[in-house]
Amino acid sequence: MVCSLFGHRDCDNGIRNILEETAEQLINEKGVDCFYVGNQGGFDAIAMSVLIGLKEKYPHIRCYVVLAYLKTYNDDFSLKHSLDGIYPAEVLMAPRDLAIPARNKWMVRQADYVLCCITRENGGAVSSVNYAKNLDKNIINIARFLPFH
Repeated sequence: MVCSLFGHRDCDNGIRNILEETAEQLINEKGVDCFYVGNQGGFDAIAMSVLIGLKEKYPHIRCYVVLAYLKTYNDDFSLKHSLDGIYPAEVLMAPRDLAIPARNKWMVRQADYVLCCITRENGGAVSSVNYAKNLDKNIINIARFLPFH
């Protein structure tokens, strides 16, 4: 089972615990053994850190940073800390200005579950989650568990 993660660029580190708990539930209760995350902002950085920790605890899981631009591979902190990077062919074929949306749509199509933190009604993460809704994916928005939401 596959889970793709999406959230806002300006996401606060306060989501870390609930993100970790929810991902761990997906591993233990739903059989998720593969995670995809982007590398474009605050949510992605928090998610990568959580996945690194979960990978240590659950060595059987696979975690991938899905790249929108190949040049980000060498500079990405997560890739130097035990997460593998992948660059899907359809993202490679997309025009540069459409690379992130192409990557996000690819991530949604791979997913059985979409784990997100959506706190507003606009942005790329929202578009990705709406796409997931259209594909009838299982969506878990952890924002509903946060005290400020």
